[in-house]
This record gives sequence, structure tokens and C-alpha cells, in this order.
Amino acid sequence: MPPKYEGSQTVTENLKRLMYEQHLSQEALSKLSGVERSAISVILNGGNFRMSTLGKLAKGLGVDSWTILMKPPEPEAATTEPSEDIAKALRLLMALAKGAK
Repeated sequence: MPPKYEGSQTVTENLKRLMYEQHLSQEALSKLSGVERSAISVILNGGNFRMSTLGKLAKGLGVDSWTILMKPPEPEAATTEPSEDIAKALRLLMALAKGAK
């Protein structure tokens, strides 16, 4: 089951993020998607949109519509402790460094 739709603010945030990640201007996205630049501007400013428009934008961005519609998952908190494999590798490197002196 897909995640819950969070509203036009999420669509606006996701569209801005995707455009930023792909280094796309409104004009460039318009050319890729076939959606008028003015319609993209409306969406980016929190205005109304049609699902068919989002489908075209998603296709132009190379993502599925859910990527634009849904809040992205929260990133997992980074651990401050190195994994056991990293700790072993560090110990080995330190031992090798001492042996090279």
C-alpha cells in the first residue's frame, strides 16, 4: 500500500528537490515533460494541479508519480559508533603503520 498523500506542500517540496537534484530550471523541466512553464510555476508556488500534470512531470523527471506525491522517508539516524568491520580495518591499518616505522 502506498504511503499517505500529504498535500500540495509535499508536492511543491518534492518537485523543488527533484529539480534541484537534476539541475533543472522550470524551462528545462517544461521541455522534458511537455508541461507549460507557467503550470510548473503554479505548482512550485503551492497552487492547484491535475494528476495528469504530475504524471507528465514525473515522466520528465524520470521518476514515478509517488515520488512527487509522497513525503520521502525520514533518514535513519547515523550511528556514532563505527561498525565492527570498520573498527577491525582501522586496527589493522594502525598495526601496519607501526610496523612500517
